[in-house]
Amino acid sequence: VATAYAGTINVALGANPPGGTLSGTKSHVAVSGAGSFDDLSLDKSGTGYTLVASAPSLVGDTSQAFAILPGSVSATQSTVGVSPGTVTASSGTSQATISVTARDSFGNLVPGASVVLAASGSGNSITQPSGQTDGAGVATGTISATVAEAKTLNATVSGIALIPTATLTVNPAAPAQLAFAAPPSTVAAGSPISPAVQIGALDAFGNPTPAFAGPVAIKLGANPGNATLSGTTTRTAVTGIATFNDLAIDKVGQGYTLIAQATGLSDDTSSTFAVTAGGISDTLSTVVAAPSAITASTGSSSATITVTAKDAFGNPVPGAVVVLAATGAGNTLTQPATPTNAAGVTSGTLSSTGAGPKVVSATIGGVPDLRTDTVTVGPGTATVLGFTVQPANAGAGATMAPITVAALDTWGNTATGFNATVTVAIGTNPAAGQLSGTTSRPAVAGVVTFDDLSIDKTGTGYTLKASAAGLGDAVSSAFSVSTGAFAASRSTVAASPAVIQASSGTVVSTITVTARDTFGNPLPGLPV
Repeated sequence: VATAYAGTINVALGANPPGGTLSGTKSHVAVSGAGSFDDLSLDKSGTGYTLVASAPSLVGDTSQAFAILPGSVSATQSTVGVSPGTVTASSGTSQATISVTARDSFGNLVPGASVVLAASGSGNSITQPSGQTDGAGVATGTISATVAEAKTLNATVSGIALIPTATLTVNPAAPAQLAFAAPPSTVAAGSPISPAVQIGALDAFGNPTPAFAGPVAIKLGANPGNATLSGTTTRTAVTGIATFNDLAIDKVGQGYTLIAQATGLSDDTSSTFAVTAGGISDTLSTVVAAPSAITASTGSSSATITVTAKDAFGNPVPGAVVVLAATGAGNTLTQPATPTNAAGVTSGTLSSTGAGPKVVSATIGGVPDLRTDTVTVGPGTATVLGFTVQPANAGAGATMAPITVAALDTWGNTATGFNATVTVAIGTNPAAGQLSGTTSRPAVAGVVTFDDLSIDKTGTGYTLKASAAGLGDAVSSAFSVSTGAFAASRSTVAASPAVIQASSGTVVSTITVTARDTFGNPLPGLPV
């Protein structure tokens, strides 16, 4: 070495088969005849590289051949690819090849690197590369999947997770089976099932198949109420879904199921659901009274009123509050103590002190029932008489207007079973009159009519008294008897004194005229 040399020494690439670029400080001033180059680098891996040294006035030199090895795997320069980009869901019959190319930060291929493949989603079956990356930096594996979706494919090379990824689209296989996408839920009888029932077509792996556009039929499976399924029971699928928005079932029950069917596809049975009673029907709900005939009382004789609540399909409606009502007066209604039971039934009672027909009705869950029943209340045992048609004022000796006396029970009802004799007589007798006519008559259905009575003496404040064996008497309201017509035979003319002397008025006799009716009652106010 010419230690005295202090000139500039230059280096450059000689042989450059990969086409690399030399970087670093390529010129140095010699120190003690030598130049030291400690920052040189080449960006391309390869073999057969040489360097050429030169200096002014000196003969150059070429280095021996050397190789540049690839650097560490680059997370950004390495790549992941997949082919084909779309496969069909399968258990391996349709698969894609995943290719990983390992490169260093200068894009040099990195052989001998271990590769681990991964994919997003589920149902994936990945075959890992059988070895390390080859001389081209490439390693391959395969993927198939049973779940239809977009898969993001990624790789880890020599422990470094690559940033580039690839996307594989897994499409559903051919339709193979049906499944309830929106199963039936609890519904009132006769009402459309809501939300609407939806049936989807799936492939063998359970993936929805939007391309399916065939007809789907639906029917009852388990049918605990022996019901009928109504609505449109066959629908055409749209994007793989058949929607049934008007299905209804008419009978209540627990544990119903629906079965979906389509040609060439496996059936599906829904989960169980319940059908509950619908709203109260005012024509099918019933009101029944038993017995239908009772006796007037304060409760010792009563009818049981049974109400059965039903919906429009005849299903019993439980839990409905019932309020009873009855026509007429004197009623005592015991309202039902509880709402309707599981059979739709509840009951109350009716008693009444008022005889006659009672129309019994019910309001069920706020809905007036159009169906009613009738309880006939009969009178109790006769205890007393009563004037139901009072005597009217009449003329002396004239036939009075018909008078009616009835046998009454404790509550004033006519005791229709009474048929004994009733007798009337003058009660209050202000003029010592005499009652004429038929004063005793047998009762007919508890009633006696006296239509030929008369009193011979005028007076104000007369009353009649009615009596019958074993019953309390009845006294009428007061009435008057007035005078009858002028009777010449009962009227009189008297002179006092009977004998007088002839005179021109100095001696007089008083003539007294007394006008009377047929019964001798004086008649005032007549001209004489």
